[in-house]
Amino acid sequence: MWYEQFYSGFITLAFVWGACNISAVTNYADLGRLYRRDLSGYDRNMLLKRDHRLTGNYYKMSGLESIKD
Repeated sequence: MWYEQFYSGFITLAFVWGACNISAVTNYADLGRLYRRDLSGYDRNMLLKRDHRLTGNYYKMSGLESIKD
């Protein structure tokens, strides 16, 4: 019957939702936060290079407190 198609739709949506959100779980386990850095622009790419130069780690964000006097 037509209502039997709902089961496959729910299962498909559950797998798609899981695939979209599993990266947040692995990022939290690896980095301690849900999302990695967004590098969608030139300025953000330069900030990533600055953080790597100051801290030696691409994913450790640094602010003014990380600059030595």
